[in-house]
Amino acid sequence: MNKTEWLSRELLSENSKKNMLRIQARVEEDEEMLDALFTLFQQGSKKEVQRSAWVIGTLPLEYLSAKWAILLERAAEDKSGDAIKRNVMRQLQFADLPEKEESAAWDLAFRLASARSEAIAIRAFAFGCLEKMARKYPELIPETLALAEQELPYTNKGLENRIRHVIRRLS
Repeated sequence: MNKTEWLSRELLSENSKKNMLRIQARVEEDEEMLDALFTLFQQGSKKEVQRSAWVIGTLPLEYLSAKWAILLERAAEDKSGDAIKRNVMRQLQFADLPEKEESAAWDLAFRLASARSEAIAIRAFAFGCLEKMARKYPELIPETLALAEQELPYTNKGLENRIRHVIRRLS
């Protein structure tokens, strides 16, 4: 059994945090396992993709440094599920991206933050990503603040809290 097959079996065996953390530890120990994880993230069944996204969403950022293009492309797909978008946005809000990936990250985060049909967690993480990028590139602050103020009346309390923090920190 190769590593992709093993990983697929383990991802599908149990959908629990305990199992995900066990898989994460294994991926951190073995670079080939990281490659297998990304193979399933890109080409796996719907469940394999969702569960591999969960593992990716908890990996230390240094494991993702060479994988941002893959993550951004997959999260930007129209058919990408909430698990993919949520876990990619979770990581993006803390990541120092290579310059060549920043534009795609900004576009994705802006699209997700402004899409009222998206899940609250996805939008909250997207606002976190926009804030981080606006801090790095101050010329993005007005656009980030305008979006935040535009979306504020249409949110629930959780997202409202995130948006108010973004506004306060960028103003």
